[in-house]
Amino acid sequence: MVLVVMLDCSGVIDLAFVLHSAGTVYPERWHYLTQFVINIVKQLDVGPDRTRVAVITWSDTAHVAFELNQFTSRQDVVQVVSLAVSS
Repeated sequence: MVLVVMLDCSGVIDLAFVLHSAGTVYPERWHYLTQFVINIVKQLDVGPDRTRVAVITWSDTAHVAFELNQFTSRQDVVQVVSLAVSS
C-alpha cells in the first residue's frame, strides 16, 4: 500500500507525530510509518514561526525523538526522520 499525501499547508502549527515503536511493529511497517511522516513534512512550511514538528515514539514508555523547537527547516526534519527515527 502506498500513501500519497497532497497538502499545501502554511500557517502556525505545532505538529507532533506519535509513532508506535513496539517490537510488534515490523521493519517494513516502520518504514511506512516514517515515510508517512516524511511525506507530510515535505508539504509543510517548517520554521520557528511557522510549522514546528516533533516526533515521539512509544512502546512501554514514550521517548521524545526530537522536540518542536529542535529543527527549524523542512530539510532538517526530513533528514532526522530518515536517519535517526527510521533506523
